[in-house]
Amino acid sequence: MSNTVPKKKKSAFSFFVFFFFIGFLPIATFLFSYFGLSVHKDIKSEMRFHQDSIRINFAGLDTYVGDTLTNGDLIEQIAIVAFWEQGCDIEKTVQWLKDQRAAFGEEDQGKMQTIIHRIGSPTPDSTWNANTFLLEHRLDTFGWKILEGVHAEAYPFSKEKKCNIVAMLDGRVSRKDKTGGYVNGPILADYYDMTDKTQREKLLRNITIVLPKKARKSIEFKADEKLF
Repeated sequence: MSNTVPKKKKSAFSFFVFFFFIGFLPIATFLFSYFGLSVHKDIKSEMRFHQDSIRINFAGLDTYVGDTLTNGDLIEQIAIVAFWEQGCDIEKTVQWLKDQRAAFGEEDQGKMQTIIHRIGSPTPDSTWNANTFLLEHRLDTFGWKILEGVHAEAYPFSKEKKCNIVAMLDGRVSRKDKTGGYVNGPILADYYDMTDKTQREKLLRNITIVLPKKARKSIEFKADEKLF
């Protein structure tokens, strides 16, 4: 008895394979890349300032280790900004931020800048030194910057003390952006109260989405699954 498959069945199967790879798969891939995962879109929508395109200008701000930060330094980067004012326990905030960075691999951390704005004179000791502070807390100068001369009013949230508050800035450049707006600084995404566990979790979620995709390898957001 012959085991050959009828020609009609062969033709139908061949047509299905052809349609799947030439017709359906490219269309599905395009739609997925365009619309993205709905859970990712939900996370994007929870960042209150992200759609407002408020840019924070760092041009010409001096660090305390002898160099100057530019907006170009923050292109294709995430910046996590802390505010150090008189009476703020900056050590606690620094530890929280170190824990956040530790959730990512080395390559991912290379896309993140942590910036500390010193507002006024937060340290009573006039002998305070930024290099000593960085060494004591084991902070590298590539990923951590301490800035002077910042204009705190550039951040459109409460003018009250910002102890324990951090802001996240998105330095990615959209392929659709032909305005060159990135030269005016990264976009404010949201701000977070680090004393609140849910806010720390929100910051980590938001980082996973805003972090440039090429570097997002070590941690991903999945629905109904804890990240940490």
